[in-house]
Amino acid sequence: MPADVAIWERFLERYTDFYDEVEYDARVGSGIEPSDDWPEEIKRDVHALTQKRIDAVGYTKSEIDIIEIKPRASTSAIGQVLSYRELFVRDRKPALPVRGVIITDTLAPDIEELAEKYEITVIVV
Repeated sequence: MPADVAIWERFLERYTDFYDEVEYDARVGSGIEPSDDWPEEIKRDVHALTQKRIDAVGYTKSEIDIIEIKPRASTSAIGQVLSYRELFVRDRKPALPVRGVIITDTLAPDIEELAEKYEITVIVV
């Protein structure tokens, strides 16, 4: 989405060296397993296309950040970060601590309080 890209680009401009590596559209979750009777061209893609996709995963030497990029972040961003963080840990079993991060341009009411409660970092750019 263009608004998401603009927010991410502002973040990267301000925090140039924040992450050692970034993975985009990281797939997590079970997705749908294709049926044996589905055409081969559908079977190839159905699992990957039905998994959840994390906007970005930021890696440092000491932690991993599950990043949701949202214009006007609201409760949906909180839910996504919580869900994606759990699925990432379950699927990838990382050795480093995994944090949730929301990067946004504006916060809806109550989001800072909820983010703090669920230990999600919020960055407004």
